[in-house]
Amino acid sequence: MENKPMSVILNEVKGNIVNIINQSGLPIYITEMILKDIVNDVSEVSRQVREKEYQDYIQAEQTKMEETKTQKTVDMEKADE
Repeated sequence: MENKPMSVILNEVKGNIVNIINQSGLPIYITEMILKDIVNDVSEVSRQVREKEYQDYIQAEQTKMEETKTQKTVDMEKADE
């Protein structure tokens, strides 16, 4: 993707969605139902992504702590020699 500012990308996406809606010829209440479904789907995916990112962060922190403990143990063993 180009290095467009986020505001430009948002405006383009919104414009594209509006154009598709206008060209569809669907009644507004049908369009509303479709958009609500899309929002629900996007919200669920967003929730899943946030949860995965959090779990990945926790796992990385646990791994880092374990590596630190292991390194301290190695350092202590070397000091005892």
